Amino acid sequence: MRGAVRLPAIASAHLLPALDGPHLAPGDLNDWRLLRAQLEHRRVPRIMGRRIRADPDGYLRDIEEELRPYLPA
Repeated sequence: MRGAVRLPAIASAHLLPALDGPHLAPGDLNDWRLLRAQLEHRRVPRIMGRRIRADPDGYLRDIEEELRPYLPA
């Protein structure tokens, strides 16, 4: 869990009885999908940053390979 939902989730875990499947289903599926898309949009730059820090030469090599068909010979 991340961000704004962390504290309410912790509090509800201690205050409420055990929750089962129907209680955990999102109330509004469109809102849930929008939230997932926002989280994914924020996740991509973090992943790319980790990749370049872990192996800068390999990262740049992969980019060159992807762009090679578009570069002049």
